[in-house]
Amino acid sequence: MKSAFPVRKIAEEAARNPDFARQLRAALAETKGGRPVRRRSPAVLDPMDIVRKKGKAGLRARLAELDIERLKDIVSQYALDSRAMRWKARERILEAIVEVAHYRAHKGEVFLRWKPAERRIA
Repeated sequence: MKSAFPVRKIAEEAARNPDFARQLRAALAETKGGRPVRRRSPAVLDPMDIVRKKGKAGLRARLAELDIERLKDIVSQYALDSRAMRWKARERILEAIVEVAHYRAHKGEVFLRWKPAERRIA
């Protein structure tokens, strides 16, 4: 049975020809498996950490210092809102970061305050 890719012939040629084997190893070393290489710079701050410590106003103040590309770096690294990467309005991106960061930072806190005696069965 013939395969679509002649792997056996490549292996035989690499065994016979040391030059070809070296080129093959170099070519295979260049290819990277797994996830694609990240194209954006790392985020300059952690929005969830800031919103926990200083609230929405504190996060807005820190984000106001950043340009649109740094805001998009934050959106990209923390996977906040994929649509925001296409937006051009700086304020719109800033507000999206604040809202999602606040939601994620406080997600589940209601269960920390819940007491079993408060439960009502309808």
